[in-house]
Amino acid sequence: MNLKDHKKIPLLELVDMDRAKKGVVYQAGSLKVQISATKGQTHYLGTDQEVESHFVVLKPKPGVCGEYLYHVLQQELPAFLYAYQTGLNIKPEIFEHMRVDVHTDLATQQHIASIMRTPMI
Repeated sequence: MNLKDHKKIPLLELVDMDRAKKGVVYQAGSLKVQISATKGQTHYLGTDQEVESHFVVLKPKPGVCGEYLYHVLQQELPAFLYAYQTGLNIKPEIFEHMRVDVHTDLATQQHIASIMRTPMI
């Protein structure tokens, strides 16, 4: 594990993005980002579940820890939306322009996610 091994990568190289569809169950480990009447609220799916249609679902590709990516987006999404959001709604295609600073090693991502999950005393 090397915490110094990270780089900026286009978000869509890390995830597959779907506009949420009614009746579809999305896999645990995915993320949902509210795109209607939003400030970019992001949620981590800890279980398989349906997602309302006013979200996009980001499904991590192999080698990407969804829980880690959730924490990265919590940090990077506000500044990105400040630059790209043009009203109350987010156009899903703006995510084509988003680059995120991520650790490239899956074990490092999982370790960071476990630290972020640990409750503070």
